[in-house]
Amino acid sequence: MYSDIVIMDTLDQVLEFKEKYRNKWRDQPEDYWLARLMQEVGELASSLAHDHDDPPELELTEIASICLNWLDMRHARNEENTETN
Repeated sequence: MYSDIVIMDTLDQVLEFKEKYRNKWRDQPEDYWLARLMQEVGELASSLAHDHDDPPELELTEIASICLNWLDMRHARNEENTETN
C-alpha cells in the first residue's frame, strides 16, 4: 500500500506537468487534445511492453496532466461562452 507521502509526491508531479504545459494546446480543438492523449496512451502501452524509453510512471503523469489541462480548457471555454451569451 502506498503511503500518503508517495501519493502526494505523485500528485505534485502531475500538477507540475499540468502547470508546465498549461497553455501548450489551449487554442487547439478537442480532437487535437484527444489525439495527443491517445498518443500518450500508446506510449504508455509501449513502455509497459518495454519498447519505449520513458517509464510507465512518466507516461501516466503526462496522461493525467493532459486530462487536467483539457478539463481546465473546457471549463474556461464554457465560461467564455456563458459570458458572451
